[in-house]
Amino acid sequence: MNVDILWHILIIAVPLILSNTLHMVVVKYSLLEELNIPISIRLFGRNKTYRGFLFLTVVNALIFLAFIRFIAVPIEMPNWYGALLGFFYLFFELPNSFLKRLLKIPPGGTHEQFKYFFWWLDKSDSTTGLSFIHAIMGFVTFGEAIWMYFSLLFIHITTTVILVISGIKKSF
Repeated sequence: MNVDILWHILIIAVPLILSNTLHMVVVKYSLLEELNIPISIRLFGRNKTYRGFLFLTVVNALIFLAFIRFIAVPIEMPNWYGALLGFFYLFFELPNSFLKRLLKIPPGGTHEQFKYFFWWLDKSDSTTGLSFIHAIMGFVTFGEAIWMYFSLLFIHITTTVILVISGIKKSF
């Protein structure tokens, strides 16, 4: 793995960790409740809301822009790319939520027989999508996107453990 790919992993991970952590605080303290409207309870459950999509899209755009300027990496239209990453982070969670609703798994719950599959799916849905989007946008090759996937998956799992231990997130 070259140094360039590490920068790409960081510019995806750092803003998303910050914007998702802020979103967890918003959820924990019931902020912006007027936007806490499920997109479709039947299709995705109660936890996929307009608040999440709007918050992550806007906040990730702002954090991404600040982070890109701070580390001086030249990316065209960083605010739009940051918004795209924030939006797609949640967008790639929707098929997983839809599958869980089809199988009658409650939001936040798991399927006993396939619990390890759903654990992996919960941690890798967004990382798969974001790695793929980064390759489609031409920032990395598809081979590098595979490295990104595994790196982002490791970062996602590690961050989740830290957030659960700190009490910001309820469960792993």
